Amino acid sequence: MEFMQQGVGYGSPCTRTTTVLKHQVGFDTDIGGGRENQDSFFVWSKKSIKPGDDNILICGVLDGHGREVGRIAAVAAKAALLKYFDDYHDQLRVNPYECLVQAHNIAHINVKEAFRAEMTKEGFEVEDTPEGYLRRRRFAGNAWTCIHGGTSCSIIAIVGYNLYIANVGDSSGTLCCPKTVLSKAHIHHLGDSAIPPAITADNVASVSINSDGPTDTLVITAEHSPESVFEFCRLRSFKHREGNAHQPSLVVVYDSSSHDKTQCAPVFDVDVAGRPSITNNGKYYKNVRKEWASLVCTPNTALYSDALAFTRSLGDLHLHAYGVSHLPEVQYINLNEILGVVEASGPYAPPSIDPASAGINTDNIPPMICIVLATDGVWDNWKYEDVTKFVLDVSCLDAVATRGDGACRVAQSFMQRNTIHGKRNFGNQADNATGIVIFLSDAPTFIHNDVINSTPC
Repeated sequence: MEFMQQGVGYGSPCTRTTTVLKHQVGFDTDIGGGRENQDSFFVWSKKSIKPGDDNILICGVLDGHGREVGRIAAVAAKAALLKYFDDYHDQLRVNPYECLVQAHNIAHINVKEAFRAEMTKEGFEVEDTPEGYLRRRRFAGNAWTCIHGGTSCSIIAIVGYNLYIANVGDSSGTLCCPKTVLSKAHIHHLGDSAIPPAITADNVASVSINSDGPTDTLVITAEHSPESVFEFCRLRSFKHREGNAHQPSLVVVYDSSSHDKTQCAPVFDVDVAGRPSITNNGKYYKNVRKEWASLVCTPNTALYSDALAFTRSLGDLHLHAYGVSHLPEVQYINLNEILGVVEASGPYAPPSIDPASAGINTDNIPPMICIVLATDGVWDNWKYEDVTKFVLDVSCLDAVATRGDGACRVAQSFMQRNTIHGKRNFGNQADNATGIVIFLSDAPTFIHNDVINSTPC
């Protein structure tokens, strides 16, 4: 496997004296109201052994979907990613963009082969179609049926003070800061491996999830919602509708109770010049942030009906024939720059509770930031800023500052609270939920841990 060298030079010059960026990691998962937990996750780390090399920490969450193969997709993708990073983690120091794109590509291939192996083991005959998806049948003479399913995949890789984010699907990540010093300008777009050259920022009005102005919370994963103008144009460029070059072949709609999803309300109006605008004509909210439930589905001319609540995934081979992509967007954040701003903004300011009443000495809490990476079974129950308030509460920061297992305790507490929210919001329909919390600091007193792999704390 060959990689081309690529340097990264984003972020403002920083004159801080740096040592080693340390981390504490915690994680947990919950089956929710389902019969099977189709989520998976991993934590992988590598200490530098060569002078001048940076430590590497890689975390990922995967949310499988598909009644028969969702769990298979998530587990197969995880296995491929762990093997890939075992073999090629050094490429994150050389060309992080290409390394993370290739990781998704290999995971996608492994998902397809896992589907084939599982269906064959179950006694089915499996064939590849010319379009690249898999079909199965039990006996010769039976009708072929399509194999549906796949998984989201969101990865963060921390190399020294460099944070790289690559994702497909709706498993999101946030950067949480104890001070209101973050802005979307801190996120630098390294590239989008699924975007044709004709689609650029100059001709698509792509809107960031993050608002303008200072904040304590940044969504650091790319948006692959059917409401993304950028994704609508990408789908259209991949394959437009027969007889209408202004519309993608894949139908982009707001979900409703209709059995024929192609008849649901369209997400976009398109003018005579082909410019899309969001209709906001949704039927129900999918989460507590009051975001409309939307999806992409195959046209009614398709041999097999298929639908998905986001525009990129690993697997979903049939939908890939219409423009769903396994190729990620990759972004970069200079953590040294952010920690410098946090450090310069003064001592830790506790939130609303009185820390003295809990016996907490905030003078012992070093400057730190936190990354939360989770599946939609978590994010459906929280506003982004409320997650920041939780993980950076003085009690959580004190646990991290004083205990080697502090992040594990925070993760467990956070996921327990999410279980309560999920039952309240969705009852026995609560989704599988998985969350990873990563606390980061280079303060001398910060307690580092090396929790790895995927056994919940």
